[in-house]
Amino acid sequence: MMRRLSLLAGLLVLVLAAPVMAQDTPQVEVTGGYQYVRLAGPVNRNMQGFTGQVAANFNDWLGLVGEITGTYQHSTAFDANIYTFMAGPRVSYRKEERTTPFAHVLFGVTRADVFSSTDTAFSMAIGGGMDFKVNDRVAIRAGQLDWYLTKFNNNTENNFRFAAGVTIRIGKK
Repeated sequence: MMRRLSLLAGLLVLVLAAPVMAQDTPQVEVTGGYQYVRLAGPVNRNMQGFTGQVAANFNDWLGLVGEITGTYQHSTAFDANIYTFMAGPRVSYRKEERTTPFAHVLFGVTRADVFSSTDTAFSMAIGGGMDFKVNDRVAIRAGQLDWYLTKFNNNTENNFRFAAGVTIRIGKK
């Protein structure tokens, strides 16, 4: 009788602990992918390029993100390379097994090379997105939307960013 009760209690612990085990938080997440930027200024521009992020998670909801992006447009009317280097906190909701929505606030600089003229200015991004877990090591960044502010020559530009890609999840907390 005692053996059956012990076996039943052990089985109950395993069943109740299974959802918790599925919610392991990765120590580090590395994301790479595509980025679209809508620049708002004297003339609106659509630019495309890459995004790369590294996030170190302190616990299951708070992490620190570092980001590097590059966007480009080359034509006779507009020739530009724009790079951002930003970092800041990220808050994630990890209560669902397959999805991880997140929000972040990033601060840093943007370097713009436009028609052979180079300028560096303050930049900020506020937004968030959603990762869909494929397995314990891989997730798909289905979308990330940001309000992306730049301040060149005392002119504040309110821009829009969209990104999507693949996230590699390293380690467990």
